[in-house]
Amino acid sequence: MKPNKFINALCRLWLGLILYVFSLYCIAEYSVTDNQKPYYSQLNILSYKHFKQGRYSDAYKTALLAKKEAISKGSQKNLARSLSNIASVNFMLGKTEKALKFYLQSYEISKNIDDLIGIESTLNNLSGIYLRLESHQEALKYIKQLPVLNGVDRPNYQKTVAYNALIGLYSVTNQLELANYYSSLSFTLYKTYKDDFSEYYFLNSYASLLSQENKHLLSLKIYKDSELIAIANKFDGLQVTALKNQGQKYFEMGSYDKAEEVVKKAIQMAVVLNMESQLLQLYTLRKNIFLKQERYKESSFLYEQIIELKNIISGESVKQLAEITKIDWLVEETQTKLTQSKKDHKILELQLERQRKNQLIWLICIISFVIFILFFYYRRNTKKEIYRQRSVNKQLKELDRIKDRILKNTSHELRTPLNGIVGLSEVILTNDENKVNKSTLDMVRLIKSSGEQLSLIINDILEMSKSRSGAITIINAEFSLTDLVSDVIKVCEPLATEKNIEIKFSQSDTREIIILDKTRLQQILFNVIGNAVKFTDKGQISVSFYRKNTELALEIKDTGIGIPTNKIDRIMEGFEQVDSSDTRSKQGSGLGLAISRNICIALGGQLNIQSSLGKGTTVTISLPIYNNKKDSENAQH
Repeated sequence: MKPNKFINALCRLWLGLILYVFSLYCIAEYSVTDNQKPYYSQLNILSYKHFKQGRYSDAYKTALLAKKEAISKGSQKNLARSLSNIASVNFMLGKTEKALKFYLQSYEISKNIDDLIGIESTLNNLSGIYLRLESHQEALKYIKQLPVLNGVDRPNYQKTVAYNALIGLYSVTNQLELANYYSSLSFTLYKTYKDDFSEYYFLNSYASLLSQENKHLLSLKIYKDSELIAIANKFDGLQVTALKNQGQKYFEMGSYDKAEEVVKKAIQMAVVLNMESQLLQLYTLRKNIFLKQERYKESSFLYEQIIELKNIISGESVKQLAEITKIDWLVEETQTKLTQSKKDHKILELQLERQRKNQLIWLICIISFVIFILFFYYRRNTKKEIYRQRSVNKQLKELDRIKDRILKNTSHELRTPLNGIVGLSEVILTNDENKVNKSTLDMVRLIKSSGEQLSLIINDILEMSKSRSGAITIINAEFSLTDLVSDVIKVCEPLATEKNIEIKFSQSDTREIIILDKTRLQQILFNVIGNAVKFTDKGQISVSFYRKNTELALEIKDTGIGIPTNKIDRIMEGFEQVDSSDTRSKQGSGLGLAISRNICIALGGQLNIQSSLGKGTTVTISLPIYNNKKDSENAQH
């Protein structure tokens, strides 16, 4: 085949393909799925779906049923659509004359009812028929009747398809000046309009025009650009076509190795996509490449594959034609069955709808009954649980009050004999020191020491009882915080020095004067700093404070044994130590931190503990500061 003849054939193929795709695009506008559409419209949609899938006999059969249904219901628009579907099936199977007859009927109906989409679809299909027959003037006549070329305002995609068709047609007829004119219109349109699908076909039409003008390198570049669009949008079938065009262009330019590389890739994709027509053209092109490369053995093998593929395609076409012929004879019977099936289906739907309603009513009743029973059961149990909890809480509160009363009364009762024991021990040690032997004096000292320790514990218990009952008396006064902290540290320093522990006090140059209950704050500091010294065997204890607006924060940090995280809350409740075993080394009631926390709360502040076992403990005391006597009096109340 000579290059010019091949280019003309390629242009005709492109033009036919563009018009064919446009007709499918127009048909697709009808195919918006909508269950509310009439039955004949649904049949047309189904016919088009079968047509796209290559199930031509099913498409033909469904289109005939849609035609009869549209006639019986008086829908001219769907009648035109069904005739177009019938024509498309015949056109694809090579029955050109029969396709032309149905397309013309569809065109006349669409024109009579002024259906622009139907008119555009059939005009493009008619031009495609005449292109196949190589009647270029007839093809041009129908293209020229497109509404978009006659002053009718249509969407941009209609303009691009019309311009592309004219580019291809004028290229085929060697009217290159007109072809370039419509190319320029398309270029201008694509500056403001973006549609990758139509732009792909425009680039291929334009590349064919460039081939006509012997601008082969530019034509090859445009084919590659069209492939990039196909890849970006995953138009796999169109990518195969773009690769085929590149291979043909390389072949014409004598770049046989490059042509073989591109065609080989296209064949692999066409096999996966089952594109038999494209595969036939690719095999033929590859065979011609092998002949140019004098690879006769491979060329002979491809020739056998081409013959086999032609037989397969021809056999499928004959099979489809035979099936359509059979459908023409059986369509009446099928339509009757379809009508009956439709009625049966409608009856079944009504029965199922009634059954679903009944089931829904029963389900709602059962669910409502179950919910009512569960609600009744839940409410009854909830009330019982509330009453039980109230009773338990009442009993616990009563037991707590009894416990506090017993502790308080017992402590008071113990103090009198205990004071007597300590006092008598002091008298013996003071007056009879020279009269009593040394071993007896040591026992008396032990009695005095134990009595004093027991007195401290009783005082803690009484203080704890007061703090829990809210009976703590608060008397605010003005004092120096720095002096108070220094005095507490001096009292605690002897024990710290004995254990070789340093107490560091970070204090500012200014003396911080505050209004608080000095005695209660001193009691808190004695408990906290005393605890730090007691439970620290090495390292140091640091004491610091800072003031933020009307709040005072004191921080006491030690490097002692620390407190397990799970015991902090229990220690804050009282009567709890880190080591609660009978052999613990640190003695005490375990009430110091609990009392300190309760006093902090009574002062309007809070006490927080952060600790890690074996690493030390940090106690932060936060208290409000009153700046004048009025505030102080309000705080006491």
